Amino acid sequence: MPQQPERVSHPLSAAQSGMWFAQQLAPESAAYSGAQCVEIHGPVDATRFETAVRRTVAEADTLHARVTDGAEGPRQTLDPDAAGRCVVTFVDLSGAADPDAAARAWMNDELNRPFAPAGAPGRDPRDPLMCEALLRLAPDRHFWYQRIHHVLVDGYGFALLTRRVAEIYTALGRAGGEDGQSPFGTLAELLTADRDYRASDGFARDRAYWTERLADCPRPVQLSGADAPVSSGFLRATTVLPPEYIDRFADLVAGYGLSWSDAIVAAAAVYTQKLTGADDLTLGIPVAARVTADERDTPGMVSNVLPLRVSLRPGTTLGQLVGEVARSMRGLLRHQRYRVEDIRRDLGLVGGQQALYGPVVNIMRFAYDLRFDGHRATVHNVSNGPVENLSFSVYARSDGSGVRIDVDTNPALYTQEETTAHRDRFVALLQRLLADGPAQSVGRLDVVTEAERALVLEGWNESASVVEELTFPELFEERVARAPESVALVCGGVELSYAELNARANRLARVLVGRGVGPESVVALVLPRSVEFVVGMLGVLKAGGAYVPVDPEYPRERVGFMFGDARPVCAVTTAEYADVVPGGVDVLSLDASQTVAALAGCSASNVSDGERLGGLSLGSPAYVI
Repeated sequence: MPQQPERVSHPLSAAQSGMWFAQQLAPESAAYSGAQCVEIHGPVDATRFETAVRRTVAEADTLHARVTDGAEGPRQTLDPDAAGRCVVTFVDLSGAADPDAAARAWMNDELNRPFAPAGAPGRDPRDPLMCEALLRLAPDRHFWYQRIHHVLVDGYGFALLTRRVAEIYTALGRAGGEDGQSPFGTLAELLTADRDYRASDGFARDRAYWTERLADCPRPVQLSGADAPVSSGFLRATTVLPPEYIDRFADLVAGYGLSWSDAIVAAAAVYTQKLTGADDLTLGIPVAARVTADERDTPGMVSNVLPLRVSLRPGTTLGQLVGEVARSMRGLLRHQRYRVEDIRRDLGLVGGQQALYGPVVNIMRFAYDLRFDGHRATVHNVSNGPVENLSFSVYARSDGSGVRIDVDTNPALYTQEETTAHRDRFVALLQRLLADGPAQSVGRLDVVTEAERALVLEGWNESASVVEELTFPELFEERVARAPESVALVCGGVELSYAELNARANRLARVLVGRGVGPESVVALVLPRSVEFVVGMLGVLKAGGAYVPVDPEYPRERVGFMFGDARPVCAVTTAEYADVVPGGVDVLSLDASQTVAALAGCSASNVSDGERLGGLSLGSPAYVI
């Protein structure tokens, strides 16, 4: 028997290693693969289709890799029979009551089936790390479902493979069946390009760029307000906008010499800032990371996700923001080969501090004008892989099928309702940007939908119900009665319950009443933001007076004007700030010994109307600004 040639093993590329190690941390997870559905609008010859898929797999040796883990770490070998092992599953759903729903259910079940580079439970490790299926919905309508593990191929690679299957299928239907020479580069060429880059001066320059760019970068903000491990699945909310939206966005920034995709990224930055309040934020930008001809021709795993830092300043116009995004994008693309895993290591982001960016913005512009033997085909993304938190994916199709927007979220952090709300708000923001133009200030934009606006302005303000008329002290005292031991105030190391805060304010109110404070009286609170200030505010209100907040750091001229204008009957302060009070004003120093003694001698119970110097009504002033 002839001896089988020994298979040569190769190390994993840096991009493959990132996927490999992520999968090893969650071996049962199905998240680390990409999937798409190609809707073919016409009849399909299943035998010819399977031949086209197998020939494509035979040409793409990047799909032949089998990964094993050994003493040297993970290594990959090429399986010479990979194309032979590739089987296209044929599923006839044309008799189902709802073929589309049945197809979606089938694809969803398959998408959640784990397959890992080293083999998943119930799978032969020699099996291809891919699934190919042809779903028949009607004689003239088919879904081609394709899922491949990301250790083998990325989204760019999916586009290369899809186009090649369409070419071969169409060629096989012609006389002679010539489909031309394989257009693909090889795995060996990809690995060589990766090795050469990591040993080059360019690698060192890219490292210096990212280290400097992110040196003082604040922790990225997330729309969820929290982080969580990557889930096996994800939630999605999708919409399709008319194809002219791309032209409208191109026109929006045409005068600035910018791209419509830069405008979409800027919109995502505005959206994130509006919901988080962060002015210095970082978005995740997926990039192809293919700069050589070999990389652009090879359907392997090369892509990267890099941080785009964006600053939003007050008064910045949309046009200015898009310009800043475009400049940052140019820098990012010049250094796109430097792996995100390397950046994390360089910055020491380990353990729970792994997050390098907030929301991901994925602009997909692959040319997907496909024909299968003359029949039009539409590509639908099923999964881009793991979703860490939240991502916006925008697909601008060249076939005129519209602009698809997907919002994907981690189900450990969001509900389906929240995911759908983010989609609706983001689309509303895009429409607002187009309506208002590039000269608008981003500070004046809002992200609420019309339904949310109506809820806030009308639904929550519905006044048909009877509202009991109570003064502020009465409202506060009702809250105290409901939860006296709940925390009401925290400042520095001081924490007061509602009962404790109420008691201190009641004692102060009685001392103030003794100083002549009552309805229509004004009391100056010459205090910084502190426990004493809150106690003082409540004490004045319980006495029936109105308070004037006076920051001790104000210029003396301004303090003098405020006292002269408001004419307070007294000023509540402490010894530290007593000299801020103008002369001739009665001063109540909270830390003076006589005040401390007076407070200790007062009752902590609520102040009654009979104790005040006049009745407190809803028309009594509460404060003066």
